[in-house]
Amino acid sequence: MLKKALTIAGIVIGIWLLNLFAGFFAVNFAAAKHQTAAHIIEGIARAGEVKSRINQFFQTSGRFPDSNRELGIGEPETYRHGTVDKATVGPLGQIRIDYAGNGLDEATIVMRPEANISGTGPAIRWECFALGVDESVTALIHEPRCVTLDAQAAIPALPEPAATVDNLINAIHARRASLVRHWIAAGVNVDSPGRNGEFPLTAAISAGDSAILQLLLEAGADANRRPQDHGPTPLMQAASSRCSPNLMQLLLDAGAEIEARDGQGKTALLYAAKSGDVNCVSVLLRAGANADATDNSGNQAINYAASYSRSSGAYTALRNHELRQQRGEEFVYRLPQAE
Repeated sequence: MLKKALTIAGIVIGIWLLNLFAGFFAVNFAAAKHQTAAHIIEGIARAGEVKSRINQFFQTSGRFPDSNRELGIGEPETYRHGTVDKATVGPLGQIRIDYAGNGLDEATIVMRPEANISGTGPAIRWECFALGVDESVTALIHEPRCVTLDAQAAIPALPEPAATVDNLINAIHARRASLVRHWIAAGVNVDSPGRNGEFPLTAAISAGDSAILQLLLEAGADANRRPQDHGPTPLMQAASSRCSPNLMQLLLDAGAEIEARDGQGKTALLYAAKSGDVNCVSVLLRAGANADATDNSGNQAINYAASYSRSSGAYTALRNHELRQQRGEEFVYRLPQAE
C-alpha cells in the first residue's frame, strides 16, 4: 500500500512540475511575442514622419513619391534605431520598414498609400502588410491592422481606379486639388459631364474653389460651356446667389463671354445684380459689361439690384456707374483679396 501511495504521489508531483514548467514557458513565450510586437510597432512609429511627408507630397503634387530622395527626406539608413534597420520609400509611395536583430531579421512591414477617391474621409488611406512575422504577433498590433504574409510574398496589387469624370467631380466637390491634378494627369476629359449631367467646371463653381477652377481652365475646360442649351453660363453661375468675384475674374480671363444670355435674356451682370453683391457687380462693370442690357421682360441690372435692396452695394454701384458714364469718368475697381 505504501509503495502504491508513493507511486501515486510521484505521478502527482510529476504532473504538477510539468504544469509548472509549461506555465513558465508559456508566460515567457507570450512575453517574447509581446516584445516582438513592441519592436514592430516601434518601426511603424518611426515611419510616422515619412507618412506625414507623403501626405503633404500628395496634397501638393497629386501623386506619390518613388524614393526617399524625391520625398526630400534622409536615406533609408537615417531611420535606423533599435531593431529598425531602415525605412525606404519605394514605387507609388510604399514605405518599407526592415528590421534586424531580436529574431526579426526576416521581418518587414510595408505601409502602402491609396488615394481616397470617395470624397469622404482622409485624402489617403494606408494599408499595412507584415511580411515574415508570425500571425500571432501581428494580432497584437492593433493600430494599424496589418495583413500577415510570408517573408517572400508579393504585396497584393491595388485595383486601378477608373479615370472617370465622376471621380474627377467627386474630387472637386471634396475640394481636393491634389486629386483633381491626379485625374487631369490621368487623362480625364474636363469638358465632359458626369452621370448626373454635371460638368467639372460647374462643380468647381458650386464648390467655390478658385484653385480648382484654375486647374480646370488651365487643362482646357471651356469657360462658356453651358450644362443646358439655354441655361446659365459658368460666368452666370459664378455671379449667382453665392457670388464669387474671384471665380468670375478667372472665367473672364479664360475668355468667358460677358454679354452671353440665358433663355430669359439675362446676362451675367443681371445675375450679379440680383445677388446684391457689390464686388460681383463691380468686377463685371470693370470688364465692360453693358449696364443697359435688358432681359426678355425689359428689366435692367439696376432693376434686379433694386428688387434685392435699394440699400444694397450692388444698387449703389450701378447708380454710381450711371453717374460716372454721364460725367465721362473712368470706372476703377480692385478685385477683393483671393479666396
